Amino acid sequence: ANLDLEEGQATEAEPLAKTAADEFDKEKVADNGASAYGLLALIQLKANKLADARVSASRAVSLSQQTNYKPPRFDAAVASGRVQAAAGDPAGALRMLETVRAESVKYGYVPYDFEVRLAMGEIEMKAGKTSSGRARLAQLEKDARQKGYLRIAEKAKAAL
Repeated sequence: ANLDLEEGQATEAEPLAKTAADEFDKEKVADNGASAYGLLALIQLKANKLADARVSASRAVSLSQQTNYKPPRFDAAVASGRVQAAAGDPAGALRMLETVRAESVKYGYVPYDFEVRLAMGEIEMKAGKTSSGRARLAQLEKDARQKGYLRIAEKAKAAL
């Protein structure tokens, strides 16, 4: 599902992510469920299904609170922030994502730091804060390239 999303195939990705999320619910696996619902929310957002994305992001956050494992919490928070911004509250999304970013940096989760920064830069650009968005994305591109995260670097460059 994640690969399909990366390739712009939200229609193909959605049933895969939904099946995974349902299975994790059935098995009562909160951490993987949080990540699956977070991914599902991003897919639904890409497919312009805001109402569905809200439900999935909410479920992701709820499940993420049932685990102490950080990655599912980050997955849920990034999805929730992107949905919140798409729903018309970019300022609230940015505040929440800044908190998530601080936590990802504190615990050394570099990939999540980069994902959060990408989300923040894209949200800023869409919200008309182009100066801060461009600065954030340009710095992210540089940092990601230096650390070998070329997919994130290319996404940051494309968002400029």
